[in-house]
Amino acid sequence: MLKSGKRLRSLTMLIILLMMTGACSRTQFFYTQLDWIIPRYVDHYISLNDEQYNILDVHTQQFLKWHCSTHLHKYAGWFTRLSHDVNKGYMDTGKIELYMDELEVFWEELVDEYVPGLAVAIYQADDKQVMELFENISEKNAELSEELVEPPLKEVEQELTERMQDRFENWFGSLTTAQLESIRLWSKKIAPHQRLRLVMRERWKNKLQQLFVYRQQLPEFVTGVRQLIKNPQQVWTPEYKQQFAQTRQGVINLIEQSVNSLTVKQRQYFIKQASSWGRDLNALSCDKRKMKISGSRGQVLHSAS
Repeated sequence: MLKSGKRLRSLTMLIILLMMTGACSRTQFFYTQLDWIIPRYVDHYISLNDEQYNILDVHTQQFLKWHCSTHLHKYAGWFTRLSHDVNKGYMDTGKIELYMDELEVFWEELVDEYVPGLAVAIYQADDKQVMELFENISEKNAELSEELVEPPLKEVEQELTERMQDRFENWFGSLTTAQLESIRLWSKKIAPHQRLRLVMRERWKNKLQQLFVYRQQLPEFVTGVRQLIKNPQQVWTPEYKQQFAQTRQGVINLIEQSVNSLTVKQRQYFIKQASSWGRDLNALSCDKRKMKISGSRGQVLHSAS
């Protein structure tokens, strides 16, 4: 139910995305390792020096403490309410959109809390680091082009169908013929739009590059990075904004069709999955346990945000 975004943007959604993997038994392990995972995820795009890494490490520790105490119980409640509504046997598009809106609010809150510290850490990046960052972003865009732009349209449709089928099966188990056909028709509608999606990713990359080229004062740089990640729509063309809105509505309609056609077995499978996530997230909440934050860590740099 999450809307797609730029690859760097997914850094701030990492915790929410863990919910979408359908691997409840690994929730606690992943969450307790995030203080190690997140800095190394960033390092995958830009090689940090010791000072930069330490800044990001301190910030990540403080961010996870904040997240544990403010968000995990919200996620648990989200799953509880969703499970209850699915169990009723019917959900309209309005209700589904509300759930999507909530996830987007969660994401925006993560951006506001995490990205300023990330921007502080990379503010002093030298020319070599900046070049590495944008080479890696370009590489990811090239991968998208290779997978969803360059192949024949039928192959793109098949790839999109398989991706969405995997997501749905994570939550509902094996799909019916009618549900698979709904996914196929959805993929057929959005497959032609992948080229414009790639163009918008390139525009986003170029805007981020400008922030690095013309960076002067730290507060302005932090604000610019945060706003670009939080609001990529600022670089979208009117055509793509309209297309994105249509795509989002198409996803809502697909979810409605699928949820309202669930078999008894599929509904039970989903409720079991959602309930397990709710329990795990409640158990991980700082209301239920104390996070281990090293006493040697410094305070997060909030002064630049």
